[in-house]
Amino acid sequence: MALDRRGFLKFVAGGVIGTGLTPLPWKLTDDISIWTQNWPWIANIPDGELRPAPSLVKLGQPEYGIRITTVEGRPITAAGNPDHPLSGGGIDPLAASSVQLLHSPARIREPMKRSDGGFQAISREEAIRLLTEKLSGLKGQRDQVACVSGDETSSANEILAGLLRDVGSERFFFHPGDTTMYHHTWQKLMGGRGHIGFDLAGADLVLSLGPDLLESWGNAVSHQRLFGENGFRLLYAGPVQNSTAVVAERWIPVHGNALGHLALALIHHVLQQRPLAGKNLSGVDDLARYVRRNSSQIQAQKKTGLSQETIRGLARELLEAKRPLVIPGSLAGGCGASGFDLYCGLSLNLLLGRLNTAGGLQCIPEPPKVVRGAPSWSEMRQGDLLSELRRIAEGSTSAPELMLFYESNPMYSLPDKELTHKALEAVPYKVSFSQFMDETAASCDLLLPHHYFLERFDDAFTPFSSPSANYSVAQPVVDPVHATQSVPDLLLDLYRELALDPGHASYEALLKEKARILGADWKDLLSGGMWHNSTVVSQSGLELWNDRIRRMLDKSRDGTDEYQVHLVPQSNRKTGTPQTAIPPFGLKTLREEELEGDTFFVRLNRQTARKNGVGEGSLVKISSPEGACRARVSLDEGVMTDAVVIPLGFGHTDWDEFSRGKGDNAQRLFGIRSEPGSGMAYCPSPRVRIDKIQAAR
Repeated sequence: MALDRRGFLKFVAGGVIGTGLTPLPWKLTDDISIWTQNWPWIANIPDGELRPAPSLVKLGQPEYGIRITTVEGRPITAAGNPDHPLSGGGIDPLAASSVQLLHSPARIREPMKRSDGGFQAISREEAIRLLTEKLSGLKGQRDQVACVSGDETSSANEILAGLLRDVGSERFFFHPGDTTMYHHTWQKLMGGRGHIGFDLAGADLVLSLGPDLLESWGNAVSHQRLFGENGFRLLYAGPVQNSTAVVAERWIPVHGNALGHLALALIHHVLQQRPLAGKNLSGVDDLARYVRRNSSQIQAQKKTGLSQETIRGLARELLEAKRPLVIPGSLAGGCGASGFDLYCGLSLNLLLGRLNTAGGLQCIPEPPKVVRGAPSWSEMRQGDLLSELRRIAEGSTSAPELMLFYESNPMYSLPDKELTHKALEAVPYKVSFSQFMDETAASCDLLLPHHYFLERFDDAFTPFSSPSANYSVAQPVVDPVHATQSVPDLLLDLYRELALDPGHASYEALLKEKARILGADWKDLLSGGMWHNSTVVSQSGLELWNDRIRRMLDKSRDGTDEYQVHLVPQSNRKTGTPQTAIPPFGLKTLREEELEGDTFFVRLNRQTARKNGVGEGSLVKISSPEGACRARVSLDEGVMTDAVVIPLGFGHTDWDEFSRGKGDNAQRLFGIRSEPGSGMAYCPSPRVRIDKIQAAR
């Protein structure tokens, strides 16, 4: 039974959901972690006056405003910032542990270079000289430098992409995920402009087709606050009763590979009930003919596993709602959503008339460009890292001579480990700007560690899922703990070493210029405020049908008799992000049914367990065509039959003792697929086999 909003608020305040709607539970747990664990690497806190300081979370999505409490310039706790619209006073468990991570033993304390199989500390000057020499030698050689960025909102990306373009390369890539897939689907496949946002606050009915809105997808902290405060009904369709499904009005059990087909079935009913729906949209008649042939009630029932009555009823609810909003996306906020899934969900919104209207999809303008010669943000999002790595591994594209990694850890966080490692190991020289000794940094030749986010200037323009354009800035809260540096400032120095002109003397000056162009108040931004603008981008060339869409819709999903169980990935901020591993306190909060010793747990229901000969506590091997993981079984009737839920964030091989060797990396089970029509690579949830290693206890 779903919880009402009062129950939801109690539910969250009790700490059951991973991210807190209010700052209290996670602030308290952070206090406990700081004051009772007494880890030797945490600095002693002096006596003195408590002072709050605004900051901006930069640990991987989501980015939002928080407050850091300091004593004599030393941070002691993190809490939500009630004055920041994307936070509203909320905070997630990873951000609540951010003070710990400032002093993490995994932090890279100074520049280093690879030497005799290990790393040797070097001066900042030598590190810059080494990188300058590499870039100078490759300047003018086409596409011999590449960059992977895991921070989608920072102006540092303009500096990086501009530097690459100035030395002759267009190989700039964002870490793959829903942001990139949405951009590609909307702009390149459907001919849209701007990028998509979601006005949950203005909706009266929200249907999530896969995304765990209240835990791991987009700005979950903001989504939780809106759900608790606003009057919209929430429905969830997906394979597991996750944090969103458990508090939704209704959970609609659908396997992940059927969510796009559910959207097509709903389109079929919308077009039947509203024959004039979308008549102003190019290609609507072709789409209508396709769904009549391929999404009849019987076909939809077979593809989704839902009864015809359930699908008709869901369509009726969408049609009767005044301001419905459908949100398609990946199950765990990664790169699992295909162009097919997103196209079907977006088209359903368009046919319901939910574009650029209150409570609907919002077409948000791109940020202004502030670095001379840099590509536009739309151009930066054109890169397809998964396809690029596949081409390198297969030998159809040569590896770049130099690759830079900014706030990204692809050695750990990308699927198809054999392919990913083969491609990245083919790069002769790699440079990491990571704050931590993560798996990618450990494989690099030169380490130029970034300041921690509490030690630097940074910014965020319109984090993914935002309903309108917004801009936030953070300034240093504390002095640098180690001999690290501001990477954007270092890159601006590199521009000058290469006789290039970025147009800005410092990163702070660049951010001030961006604020000026936007019309934002710089002092207000530094005090924890946020600029926002509700302007939307009008659309003139949208297409619901073209040859690429037809080929994408005609694709088939394959499977084999050997692999019958659907794998369901699930994210939780207490086990980190693709950029950040398990924080020390996050490890302390894991329950017995999540981690036992060094073995993590997967979840399946009793029927699936019986069919596979396993039970509660059984030690099993989960195998896909790409790899295998070792886990114990936890029985959970909130999981669909023939599905197994596997947690993300475990199985690190580097970092520190709190992350290293804890469970397996679920990414080894995922493969990279090229989608016909859309042309994009993505990593769908695979079918797996469950083999018992040891009987239930």
